[in-house]
Amino acid sequence: MKRTVRLATLSLNRSKYDELCSVVGHYSDAKRVFVAHLRQISLWGLLDRSKSFRDYAKARGLYPAGINVHLIDQAAFDAVDTCIRHIESCFARVDIKAKTWRRFTDEDERHYAYACLARYSAIGQIMGGGVPEIPTVAIAPETRAKIASYLHRVIRDALGSIWPTVVKARSMSLDSSLYSVVDNETRTGKTRRYVKVISSSTP
Repeated sequence: MKRTVRLATLSLNRSKYDELCSVVGHYSDAKRVFVAHLRQISLWGLLDRSKSFRDYAKARGLYPAGINVHLIDQAAFDAVDTCIRHIESCFARVDIKAKTWRRFTDEDERHYAYACLARYSAIGQIMGGGVPEIPTVAIAPETRAKIASYLHRVIRDALGSIWPTVVKARSMSLDSSLYSVVDNETRTGKTRRYVKVISSSTP
């Protein structure tokens, strides 16, 4: 099990502080664009795999020019995670799974409904008026349509008209490839730990 250790830090000098603010600013700007873009239900299938959205965003020219691509990759992954957490929190708030359990008594119908709720591609399809096909559940087309219609109604009510926005421009999420930790000795023989964060400029 990993343990988080919080250490006291020294204030950054002005140049390092400005550079860090620049990195966070570029990260937040990119994430804001990605989160807003993911509001389109036609793109929710990309939420099933964050790398799929990364590839989509690159192909559509959503990546800002001249900014370190690895930093923007992380912003894309973070945007996907933010949207997923928003959807799941909306579902949990109204307890959609419990409603579905009470609404359908047939095991195959429940299986189909829960399988739809487990796939963001299926959720997006339902919200777009479609009826997902789940290969692992064999039920009649009219039964699938009935379940999809019910899920559309409860999902619509759960999500409402709200969508997450990126308003906090003072934080970012970095994986282990975007920063490194170095221990150096000071002139007095003490060990001081430094955190080196990726630059926002293209390497």
